[in-house]
This record gives sequence, structure tokens and C-alpha cells, in this order.
Amino acid sequence: MIYLSPRPSQRVLVLGRSPAVNQSVVAPLLALGIPVQGSADPDGAARQFDAADFDLVVFGRGIVGPLSERLTRDFTLRNRDIRWIDAIAPVAVRQILSALDHDPRLPRHAMNFRVKEDGLDLLVQATVLSPCAATIEIYRHPDADAPAAELVSRSEAEPGPFERRVAGRHVQDAHTLLMTMGTNEYFLHPLGSPPPEAGAEERLLG
Repeated sequence: MIYLSPRPSQRVLVLGRSPAVNQSVVAPLLALGIPVQGSADPDGAARQFDAADFDLVVFGRGIVGPLSERLTRDFTLRNRDIRWIDAIAPVAVRQILSALDHDPRLPRHAMNFRVKEDGLDLLVQATVLSPCAATIEIYRHPDADAPAAELVSRSEAEPGPFERRVAGRHVQDAHTLLMTMGTNEYFLHPLGSPPPEAGAEERLLG
């Protein structure tokens, strides 16, 4: 996969709860010359870091609900142009590179992403803006009786309404649904509770 080189001035802050996973994301970015810092203390991030020093903040899987809302509010008060993405470990570096190359608030291939329950199944829906490949993957807790990651759908998507069904059997013990449009536009949907600490290697920072 080929990425355009991010501008070196784009500064990244990676937040989560696992120091080891944090480092596994920060190190490859540093090797690429990207100015990046990581913290495994997201609760104190707004006090420890100045939002004016960053262009992109990355939230790990465990940063949800009131904590996510507070961090977003506190950082935005200091830097109204700051950007955000949610990420998970297996694809976190790719997500960050994509966000540096293109403002994640501006859709490339799809918009209006949503996931609806239909009995035990899930309906993954979006509005496709340009023809692209669409893949849907499921990520599970490491102690699940199934693969930690599973590709459940791969197809070509044409402009207009998009919908794919994910059978309920695929989402048992899962924590995240990831839809990738094209090669570098990512949409996350949480499933159930965040992964346990014992499974830190399979996720990003919490």
C-alpha cells in the first residue's frame, strides 16, 4: 500500500491506556519522521498536553463516553482546528497516515456511515460517493473462541445507498466493526464493551 508523505509539521498525539500498545503505534510513526507523542494517561491528557501543539489526536478503543467528550471539549477550546480519529491497533498506523494525508472530516468515498441492528444481525449502511472496494472486518476479544480478526465482507461499491448484512454469528465476542472504503478511508463502530487489558496486543491503547 502506498501513502503520500505526510507533512512533517503535522503533529500527532496518540492517547490510550496501554503503554506497550501505545509504543507499538508511536514507534513506526517516529521512524517515518512524523512528530508524534503518546500517552497512556488519557485522563490527564488535557493537563499534560497543550492542544495548540498538535494537529491530530488519536483516541484508543477505551476512550469513549464522558472521557472522550471531555477531551474533545478541552482540546477544542485550545485549538479549534484540531482533528480527531478513533483507532484500533491492527490498523492504527494506517489510519493515522491516512488522516495526515487527508482531513478525516472530509469524506473521500463514503459518508453517513451507520450500523443498525436487525434481529441478531447488523446492517452496515452508508452513502457511497465514488466507486471503490468495500471491506468489513470484525475484531474480537483475544479469549474468544474464534479468530481475533475476521473479514466478513469484500465487495465493490457503486455511488448511492450502500448496505451490507453482517450475520449475528460473526459479532459474538466482538469489540469493533471496521469498514474500509477504498484503501484508506476507515469507519469504526464499537460492539459491546472495550477489550480486556489482557488483550492489549489486539487493540489500540485501551
